[in-house]
Amino acid sequence: GILSEEALVINEKTGLLGIHIKRKNLVEITTLLEPRAKLNRAVRLEPAYMQSKFQGYYKIISINHTGNISGAVGGTCYTKMELLALQENSIA
Repeated sequence: GILSEEALVINEKTGLLGIHIKRKNLVEITTLLEPRAKLNRAVRLEPAYMQSKFQGYYKIISINHTGNISGAVGGTCYTKMELLALQENSIA
């Protein structure tokens, strides 16, 4: 099932860096660190015009955070998520 929390909105303004098709109904996205991401949470993907075919609702099925958040070291942190398209999407 899908968590009952409000859908997490992801676009370039909220930190979206890239989208890659993995399979017909599965995409992988990379964002700046997104600590609100949880397995089975709904996501509303709103990419820019050139990638608008990915716009719609998804369910998070995999999350991987990378990077270093140490104040002493500094650096950038990223979140990779695999998203399963929900029925109303068509991302062929």
